[in-house]
Amino acid sequence: MAGFCCAIEAASQGASVILLEKEADVGGSSRLSGGSFAFAGTDQQRAAAIEDHAGLMLSDLLAVGQHKNNEALLRVFGTEQHATYRWLEGLGYVFGPPKVASGQSVPRTH
Repeated sequence: MAGFCCAIEAASQGASVILLEKEADVGGSSRLSGGSFAFAGTDQQRAAAIEDHAGLMLSDLLAVGQHKNNEALLRVFGTEQHATYRWLEGLGYVFGPPKVASGQSVPRTH
């Protein structure tokens, strides 16, 4: 999915883009992980009365990483993740209902 996102954004800025896949199936690690994303503070969460925010997601990610992960990078992710969610929605990506996965304290995998 990261490659697709980069290609879409580059094309929207006027670049001529060719996207290549080295595997037999398209999708890379996003396909291997089930094609889901973790987002906090989404419309789907609010509709399901799930209280979530970037700070809680940061705490969960730090705990899963046993506080060995790069906190500065996680903070950037937390700050930008909702904009990415909105950008994907704007491209027509339809998210399913949020679910709990990978050490999350609330359902946020879409």
